[in-house]
Amino acid sequence: MSSTRGLLREAFAQVGVTGRLHAVDIDSGVEVDFGADQPVVTASVHKLCLLVTLHQRAAAGALDLTEQVECPADLRTPGPTGLSAMLDPVRMSLRDIAFLMMAVSDNTAADLLLARVGLDAVNLTTAALGLDRTHATHTFGELLATMKEDAGPGGAQALTDPHVIARLRALDPARGNRSTPRDMTRLLAAVWRDEACAP
Repeated sequence: MSSTRGLLREAFAQVGVTGRLHAVDIDSGVEVDFGADQPVVTASVHKLCLLVTLHQRAAAGALDLTEQVECPADLRTPGPTGLSAMLDPVRMSLRDIAFLMMAVSDNTAADLLLARVGLDAVNLTTAALGLDRTHATHTFGELLATMKEDAGPGGAQALTDPHVIARLRALDPARGNRSTPRDMTRLLAAVWRDEACAP
């Protein structure tokens, strides 16, 4: 494994990035890791935690996936896809909203589901699955709002400035939604084995 780690270190250095990686064969347990236990920001990867929570709540009878949800045009989380990019009011089922969240990484869809289940429920789900380094602190709208605030008066154009990028809370795992590569492969394995939630 040490030679693999060396190759990964070299590959990350060649492109000037800090990389973290964990890959595991679900059946054999053979793994490759590089900083697999280091906290990283999850950004849209946290949508998988939300999806599992939604399905757990449905299996427990706490919600109905066919429940219809209103999405007014003026209450959209910024984003380039799905409901975030649509102009008119929409009414959809929770399961169709979940589809958009996962299929096109729709931020509005994610925040609609978070409004229904709550951040606390997502954190309880990840804790119950043994994902001890995984935690959600913001909705996706709140996360984007911190970027806007941290960019300051320069707005989106300031996000090309390395000094501005360095102060973004959205890129700091200590201050935002976070996990580790190993926690995420554990979650993916649990989903694959139908252990995270009902299929």
